[in-house]
Amino acid sequence: MVELPEFKKLKLVAVVRKELLPLLKTLGVGSVVVADDTQSAALAIEELVKSDDIAVVLVQKSLMRSVKIPAETHSKLYPILVEIPDEPADVAVEPREYYRELVRKFIGYEIYVG
Repeated sequence: MVELPEFKKLKLVAVVRKELLPLLKTLGVGSVVVADDTQSAALAIEELVKSDDIAVVLVQKSLMRSVKIPAETHSKLYPILVEIPDEPADVAVEPREYYRELVRKFIGYEIYVG
């Protein structure tokens, strides 16, 4: 009989300004870190990427502007950092185009979504 490895349930965490806290709680995000500025967001992200029980970190785009992603994040499979668009210029762009550009920026390949 083949024995399957035991999977560990990983968490979804968000780092946002206090204005988005109610929305993320309503959407079911269990752990939300409230950051008032980019410095507090950078400290929170630095601590979150060290954790081995977090799979995805959602970060408000305006908070990521001057955050330097820790080097150890590049060699790990997770956590994955995902920016949440929050500026009028980002919202004006069609979602398909926004995420296509995001993938092209990080992976270097163009993708086409049906």
